[in-house]
Amino acid sequence: MTRFPIVLFGTSYWKGLIDWVESTLIGTGKAHQRDLELFHLTDDVDEAVSLVSKESGQV
Repeated sequence: MTRFPIVLFGTSYWKGLIDWVESTLIGTGKAHQRDLELFHLTDDVDEAVSLVSKESGQV
């Protein structure tokens, strides 16, 4: 499976999901801490565009 970033725009909106992944999925061994590296939380439009562009090779 190819690893790719998941860009979540709006840190306050997505914080609950990240907390749930940490406590439930990682906490019960269904995911690994390194899986959180796939998630990129940001409130910055330019950062979100940069992350998506970098991964798609459009830098």
